[in-house]
Amino acid sequence: MRFSYLVAHLPEIREVDINPLLATPTEVIALDARVLIDRVPTPSPARPHAHLAICPYPEQYTETVSLIDGTQLHIRAIKPEDEPAWKDLLRRSSSESLWKRFRYLFKEATHEMASRFCFIDYDRELALCVEVIQDNQPLLIAVARLVSDPDHDAADYGILVADAFQHRGLGRLLTQKCIDIGRRWGLKQIAGETTTDNLDMIRIFRSLGFQVEFRHEHQAVLARLSLRS
Repeated sequence: MRFSYLVAHLPEIREVDINPLLATPTEVIALDARVLIDRVPTPSPARPHAHLAICPYPEQYTETVSLIDGTQLHIRAIKPEDEPAWKDLLRRSSSESLWKRFRYLFKEATHEMASRFCFIDYDRELALCVEVIQDNQPLLIAVARLVSDPDHDAADYGILVADAFQHRGLGRLLTQKCIDIGRRWGLKQIAGETTTDNLDMIRIFRSLGFQVEFRHEHQAVLARLSLRS
């Protein structure tokens, strides 16, 4: 793990050779090692860890915040092992909330569907999970998601908040955080889509500067926010 941090944080490392590596039941010893470093200074990448083939877990998005009513929230990026909690969130959400988020109805989320939402490429996709402690156990109550195109020009935005935690400021909080992340990514635009009767989300979009377009023939609302002047 320490070696992976070394490679992740120092993009000027071109090559590392450890040979031999002695491993015993109690310790690991590098008997000889060789490291090749770029002589030309490496420019700072536009995004952290852009030099890696697989982006590591984004710990920088982990934080604890409070709602206006004092509820403590733990926010972090989603992990593959969150699949059971993500499915449970969907089970605790009403069909109306699921329709507004996904635009289609389903009886139960399958493993294949959950994989698309929990096993993600952190380089171009981010899902912020929100947990509260209930009965001494973390409970997933919301997920906000950004999915960018390969060029990091634009991203789609979506959010699902458990019914019991709606109308408490959580939707606006997560939307603002995703906007801030989009700016750090260097995105030009964020776009979200919801239903015409999702008045709460439409108000959030408008209050944060999104341009809202009603498409009544599809019973949909498209919201776009430009991140560049």
